[in-house]
Order: sequence, then C-alpha cells, then structure tokens
Amino acid sequence: MSEATFDEEKGALAHSSRWLIFSLPDRKAAVPLPYMVKILERTEIFPMPLAGREFKGVIYYNDMAVPVLNWEFLTGSEVSGANILILEYGNDLLGLEIGELAKVERHRNPAPGDGFWNDLDPGEGLFALNVDKVFQALRKGGGIAGLGR
Repeated sequence: MSEATFDEEKGALAHSSRWLIFSLPDRKAAVPLPYMVKILERTEIFPMPLAGREFKGVIYYNDMAVPVLNWEFLTGSEVSGANILILEYGNDLLGLEIGELAKVERHRNPAPGDGFWNDLDPGEGLFALNVDKVFQALRKGGGIAGLGR
C-alpha cells in the first residue's frame, strides 16, 4: 500500500502512497488508490428504505448491489457528485459520490487519527479519508453486512 521514499528535508526514509484527490464542498479530500475499484459516471442511485441514515441508496455494479454512503455521515453536510467512486475493503464494496476528479498525487502517509479524516497536507487543506475507520464503523452498525461482494 505504501512505498518507502527518501525524504530530502529530513534526510530519512518516509512512507508515502498514491492518493486520488477530489473536492467536496467544504474540503479537498483524498482516498488511497489501493482501495479504489472504479469510478463510474453518474448512475442512478436507488433508495434503500430499510438502510440507516448513513446510506444514500444503492447502485448496481457488475450484478452487485453496492451501497452509496451519505456524506452527511462523515461531513455533517449533504454532498452530491457527478461520479461514483467505488471502494473495496476486504470483501465489501462502498460507493461515494464525488465531484470532478483533480488528480492522483503521492503524499506522505498521514499520522493515524481517531476520526474519519486525517490531515494529509495541512498547508493545502487536504484531508485523507480513513477508509479503514469508515468501513469498520459501518460494519459495527451492521450497515454493510451482506452488501457488495
């Protein structure tokens, strides 16, 4: 997932990863590339009446139902986007609505944090989505069991 690179500023090896960078209304966000499965152009999101508030609905991808996360669960505000980013964690899939993609960049891995967001590049206002914590929180609440793969 990460790669050791030489950090010229510190004269030492630093671990870095490649990140998919995208914009949300209140922040620039990033997810580690190894979790990314695919980016789909806007597809129809179907409601999931019995799902918790953390889900916006479900999309169909490769004959599988993939839940789409409600960003309000993570950011406190409603977010809609033109694309759906599909993430994989273990055998589970999760969709995230995202706007236009900025780019793929290499960044030093952030220090682990307790929340869903970690500072990836504070000078740029760039935050890393802690994919592990998101999936763990959804599993704990029973939100993604049996969905995806």
